[in-house]
Amino acid sequence: MHFAVDRIEDRVAVLQDDDGHSVSVDIGLLPLDVAAGDVLQYVNGRYEHDRQETESRRDRIYRLEQLLRGKRKEED
Repeated sequence: MHFAVDRIEDRVAVLQDDDGHSVSVDIGLLPLDVAAGDVLQYVNGRYEHDRQETESRRDRIYRLEQLLRGKRKEED
């Protein structure tokens, strides 16, 4: 299962799973360089970066933003 890092507040990270459920996790249980927007997997009792999935989701969001910007320009 994948978890997206929604936000980090103090020593707590709020993760959202693939079903949209949120869970709060102590930042000490996550990789040291974790940041909002990263995608993690829970493997063998540990959270690990899924860098390929992170990049894939960021790319998809970027393309959607570009599409929306293009449509807005046409409407003006």
